[in-house]
Amino acid sequence: TPGASYSGTYDYISKAVPTTVVEGRVNGAGAPLSGALVEGNDPNFDYAYTFADGSYTAFASGAQSLKASAAGFTTSPAVSATAPATGINFDLARDLRTKYTIDGDLSDWTAPKVTLSSPAEGVFGADNNWLTVQADSDATYLYLAYTYRVSGNSAILYLDTKAGGALKADNFPAWKRAADLTGADYFLARYENQAAQLRRVDSETATPEVAAGEYLQASSGTLPAQSFEVAIPWTSLGYTSRPSTPIKLYGGIFGGDGYGAGDIFPDAGSTPAAANTIGPDAQQRRATFTEGLTLNP
Repeated sequence: TPGASYSGTYDYISKAVPTTVVEGRVNGAGAPLSGALVEGNDPNFDYAYTFADGSYTAFASGAQSLKASAAGFTTSPAVSATAPATGINFDLARDLRTKYTIDGDLSDWTAPKVTLSSPAEGVFGADNNWLTVQADSDATYLYLAYTYRVSGNSAILYLDTKAGGALKADNFPAWKRAADLTGADYFLARYENQAAQLRRVDSETATPEVAAGEYLQASSGTLPAQSFEVAIPWTSLGYTSRPSTPIKLYGGIFGGDGYGAGDIFPDAGSTPAAANTIGPDAQQRRATFTEGLTLNP
């Protein structure tokens, strides 16, 4: 899993393991990219993924023609290097073929497929309040944009992408919350104004993080006000192409580990409305989701 570490299959049956490496960094639009792929002459032998700081170490021998790639960015031109080598860096440009410019400015969201409004504040008060959700898609990406106010808490959006999925978030190894789910297959979690994490739900006790280089995200605003948008390739959600079945979206502003939510969407006061609820303080404000906001890709 790219991030603090990664795993891969290196086919060293027909040739020896290299004793030299090529090292460097990969940035995307000037910022370090985690999970970017760096490939040399032979992608079965000469490749590496970047770590959270954008650095990589690729085992390689001799002269190499290297390129770097990541979802949402254009693939780099080839760079020549002879192993051992250091400082072989790449700065990838954003792929502007996305339907929306993922920059934290939501003004270009003029006609999305799905919109939700939820202005009423929840039980955590006005500064922990989910306000809007927008969702759209094209042949390559799922697009999500939302606005909220948050102070000392987290915004978590769950994606129900197929039959099955986790029915509780109580035992998630990361971002565990007091929440009953409709069947979550992925979720996006973001504490205050920090970078979001996209996690795949393999089970109620396994939620591996999807490498940050596999999708685009951006935010704007000064705490507590936040605007956030993301473009996730369908391939990063386990599809080979745009799905034909509906995707359900739901979430809220949550407290810490094992605690529930102060405001959720959709709920009785949102437009469109739904029957999802927040429990009393005696139940640690447990969020119960029975319905989601429907996107037909």
